[in-house]
Amino acid sequence: MFGALRPSQSIATRLVLSAIACSLAVLVVAGFILSNIYRRTTQEAFDQRLDAYLRSLVADISAPADDKPAEPGQLGEPQFDLPNSGWYWQITRVDTDSPEIRTSRSLFAQELPKLSELGVPAGIGGTRRASTKGPDNQAIRVLEREIEVGDAGIYLVQVAATTDIVEYDVANFIRALIATFAILALALAATTFFQVRFGLRPLRRLQEEVSSIRRGESEKIDGRFSDDLSPLAGELNLLPRAGSAPARLHGGGSRCANAAVASARR
Repeated sequence: MFGALRPSQSIATRLVLSAIACSLAVLVVAGFILSNIYRRTTQEAFDQRLDAYLRSLVADISAPADDKPAEPGQLGEPQFDLPNSGWYWQITRVDTDSPEIRTSRSLFAQELPKLSELGVPAGIGGTRRASTKGPDNQAIRVLEREIEVGDAGIYLVQVAATTDIVEYDVANFIRALIATFAILALALAATTFFQVRFGLRPLRRLQEEVSSIRRGESEKIDGRFSDDLSPLAGELNLLPRAGSAPARLHGGGSRCANAAVASARR
């Protein structure tokens, strides 16, 4: 955008456009970073919720009755009982030739993919976790752990849920972020505009003083200026003077003075 600025554009226009461009760049980068942080945080919270269900299932089947693992208790999530709800659990005995599989009602005669067969490495505590495709080609998040229940055998315990929940939360956050940043961008643009106009006010006043000399309405630049403009005003007053008042700064000195302040014109 800076390359598109024309040399003839005023200082005020350059300052406003460059400030807006920088602000937009910062907002875009900040939005990208914040959305990724929110997505990671939401995913971690989602995994913690699934891990709680996984621990509950492991606790239920780790207390065998009559050499058989106990039936899983109520996990407190009604979605596990609704067919194709997106919330699933599955318990598979893996130390027999014909695996014994128990599932939640929501799986409705389907099975969850095994992360161990997909090459997902086990993490802390032997838990595997990954996003994959599930029943009806749903995008799901799966957590699984293999446990040994004494003489009752070795079981693979799995819990899964659709990632639509995470995507929905992230999409809502991004929409709110865009709306907030849009308002912030407008506020920054307005603030920059007024700051530039206020900051360049002394230049415009200096221009008016020089024009007044050129028109013969005054003989020198009067008034007090800011510390950075006072030397310029003093030097303009010391320029060689010749002829009548209208011609004193009409030559080279007038052109230099006007060139110094012309960029402040609106």
